[in-house]
Amino acid sequence: MYIRIAEAIREDIVSKYPKNSRLPPQRDLAQRFGASYVTIGKALARLVEEGMITRRVGVGTIVNDLDSRSRGIVGVLSSTADPEYVSHLFGEIENRLRAARYRPVLFGGTADLEDEKQAFREMGKLNEAGLILYSFFGSQFQEQVDKLRQQGVACVSVLRPIKGLDLVTTSHRRIGRLQASYLHDTNFRHALYIGRAHERYGRIQREWFLRTLTRLKTLTNRSLAITDVFGETGHAGEAALHEQMAAIVEQQCREHPPDAIVTCGDRYLITVGRTLKKLGFLPGRDVTLISTDNKNLTEFPYVTIDLRLRACGRAAVAMLLDRIDGRYDGPARLRTVRPRLVVHRNAIETHQP
Repeated sequence: MYIRIAEAIREDIVSKYPKNSRLPPQRDLAQRFGASYVTIGKALARLVEEGMITRRVGVGTIVNDLDSRSRGIVGVLSSTADPEYVSHLFGEIENRLRAARYRPVLFGGTADLEDEKQAFREMGKLNEAGLILYSFFGSQFQEQVDKLRQQGVACVSVLRPIKGLDLVTTSHRRIGRLQASYLHDTNFRHALYIGRAHERYGRIQREWFLRTLTRLKTLTNRSLAITDVFGETGHAGEAALHEQMAAIVEQQCREHPPDAIVTCGDRYLITVGRTLKKLGFLPGRDVTLISTDNKNLTEFPYVTIDLRLRACGRAAVAMLLDRIDGRYDGPARLRTVRPRLVVHRNAIETHQP
């Protein structure tokens, strides 16, 4: 809620309040938005961090001279409010933009298409200098993005492709290869692979996972069994996807218990691990768990693929600034960040080559 209030106040500052003017008292803002003093305080603190306002004891909340402090607003549209992504990916994006004297403004965060459409409309009112998108629904904004580009707004996409935009992504082929190679090296007999059928990247990751295992099995003549199951639910049904994964694990463990389970993301790994515990299995000992994201979970040992979100954030800002500053005006570019395998054993990280 405080983020939405900050967005509304930010819009007022841009459209109504000149520099050195005072915003209404906090009690008036609380009454206007139907929020507590704490929530209003968090919204104002966010605007202080962005350099839009200064709060002075005994004076009030003063609007800063935005022209002298910033070269413009860069919007960041996100489908997730996950703390790891906000800290690593968006934290890096924010720091890099501030160092270049741009004001980053983060929108979205609900993984809901309608909410993101509203966030996109709000961003359009700010006349931003640039836009960085990490959206599960990126292709849904093609028309709006094209209009922004025609207006001279530079746009970059992160992890999810949008036609005509520079893209920073990670190698999903390599993710599949790393997962398969680690499974092969652990001498497992049977693995359960739970992928994402609704995503192109999920299909690529699965393809290279199975392709790598086939090659390794041929080289070693080892008998390996794979139960390959795809979750069909999209991001709009996140809770349903967790339920679906739990049901898959429960069914497979009763029929043919696997030595290892591969999931499409670390947030799903928690659901899988807890389901295993309910069934009497010890995650990390009875069943090897392999995933993607590198959230550094603490409930059980596991193996994951680090997407290197900070590196993605650095690359996205560099590509955006190249276009804003006129250093590059060519066709859409692709930059791929190489993921790496990380073994978490009792809170000890081991990065594998």
